Amino acid sequence: MQRSILTSLTLLVASLTAGCGAAPPPASADPEPVMPLVASTAKAAPVAIDPAPEASAKPEASAAPEAPAPKKSSGRIAVQKQDDKQIQDTFGAAPAKLHLGNDKQRATLSLPDGALDRGYNITFSVDARAKSAGGQLGRAYRVVTQVAGNENLSKITSAGDPFEVIMPAGTKKDANLAIGTTETDAKGVEKVSWTIVAPTRIDDATNTAHFELTTIGGNTIFHVTVRAPSAGSAKGPK
Repeated sequence: MQRSILTSLTLLVASLTAGCGAAPPPASADPEPVMPLVASTAKAAPVAIDPAPEASAKPEASAAPEAPAPKKSSGRIAVQKQDDKQIQDTFGAAPAKLHLGNDKQRATLSLPDGALDRGYNITFSVDARAKSAGGQLGRAYRVVTQVAGNENLSKITSAGDPFEVIMPAGTKKDANLAIGTTETDAKGVEKVSWTIVAPTRIDDATNTAHFELTTIGGNTIFHVTVRAPSAGSAKGPK
């Protein structure tokens, strides 16, 4: 009796076990432990930077000063004017050379490129009746200038390089330029104030004296003289 009961229980257990399906899989191995995040204490290697060159405490005494940049030419061809006694014309920014006389005795008034900032009427003439500063050598010349379209006389100050006056000097080594600035009073009498200018150079080959002037005209007389230059008159009257 007991055996039959045990057999029945055994069959019941087997039946229940078959009804539940396959046996569960065995438990997997223990997972790998997760390491906690720890802030790294390692420092990045520093990047090498070349130090800036140290400024010199004092400039080198032997350093040469920078040369001024050469002036650019406009490329305009110089106007050439020639006459025995008088040249009268309108001139502008283009360079010009005004020649009075012949190969034996020639005076030249040179207008550099860009010296005139507008149009000017210029008269350059031989003046046999001009007053003298004394010690005169050769002829006297007169330069009269006015803004084109204006009746009033006005001086011209160069907007570029200085004007150049080239005068016959013979064999004299102390040939200076007498510049007479004229004014006419209420009675019509001309008064002249004189400035004596030394030459920038004497050309022995042509027996001429070269002078540089920053201002010309109005109503001015020129002649070569043996008188000594005026104090502070290197570039003529202003």
